[in-house]
Amino acid sequence: MAEITLPEPDVVDIYSLGFDKTLNKALSQPINNEAASIVYDPISGAIQGQQISSGGVLGGWTITPTALFAGTGSTRVGLDITQTSGDDVRIFAGGDPPNSALFKVTEAGAITGTNVAFTGGTIGGFTIGATTISSGNLTLTSGNAGGGAGIFAQNIFSTIFEAAGRFVSSSGGSGSSTFDSTGLTITTGATGTSYNETYPSFSGTAYDYTLRTSFFSINAFVQTQGTDRHCIFGPGFLTTSGLAITYTGKHYGFKLNRAASVSTNSATNADGTTEKATSFVVTETTRALYTAQKNGTTNIEYYVDGVLVVTHTANLPATDNDTPLYMAISNISAASSSQLNFMNYTFCQTAH
Repeated sequence: MAEITLPEPDVVDIYSLGFDKTLNKALSQPINNEAASIVYDPISGAIQGQQISSGGVLGGWTITPTALFAGTGSTRVGLDITQTSGDDVRIFAGGDPPNSALFKVTEAGAITGTNVAFTGGTIGGFTIGATTISSGNLTLTSGNAGGGAGIFAQNIFSTIFEAAGRFVSSSGGSGSSTFDSTGLTITTGATGTSYNETYPSFSGTAYDYTLRTSFFSINAFVQTQGTDRHCIFGPGFLTTSGLAITYTGKHYGFKLNRAASVSTNSATNADGTTEKATSFVVTETTRALYTAQKNGTTNIEYYVDGVLVVTHTANLPATDNDTPLYMAISNISAASSSQLNFMNYTFCQTAH
């Protein structure tokens, strides 16, 4: 039997190592008859058990009774189990002592760091991407990298349709607009070629929604159905008459159309030449929150009561300055009265 002397007499003293052919296993028996802490297999070379050390150097790492560390000053990195009455640092890098390290994690899980670059995972319910932090319908984008709302200056227009004097309203064939405590109601009369169009009494470069990221929401419903109608609401400017609304003008928004008492509700946008429209199901006679977000020149996402119903990537409006809100209704030559009510509206766009 071979004998080995280990350097820590308070842990393991002298061991007798060998191999029992009868039992077909390695043996480890301390000569001083204390319980064995290490089992050595001379066939495989494996050592099993535990060795406890309270000092020395292992592979460049310094061992102390309460710490394991390497490096000096700003290159110091390590683990520490020092106990105090406070929230002690357990993991650290970039400084000495641990409390002054650039990166540190305390026993309570508090993390401190500089030059941190997280490109994945979650934090506080937000999902971290390479250039975004997002949760639900909210996306924060670094710089102006396309989709989502970035953290920079914005232009905002909001109204509860509190005063007719702030809007331009044009009608024909007994069409009309009414501002009251319920908001704004636009109406076609029960005579052919009836229409109304209403929009804020300002427009221009301050509300250039076409190239920038923009967003609008409007609370609306069809108050009176009628048999036939065209109607539209959203940013842009279209041509409206008692015959029809021409949907190829630059815009994006929603249209709640009806023909021969059959409704077709759609998300709509156009680049000045071609309209892109996709129908979706909604009970238009029930008040709902219609929302659309135009993500630069990438896409437009359309929501009803917070649910995504359509995404468009084609025929997005570009290079134009128009009103942030256009609302219109036409009975498309039918002698039918329809009413559309709007309670409130908000438009927001990035300022650059």
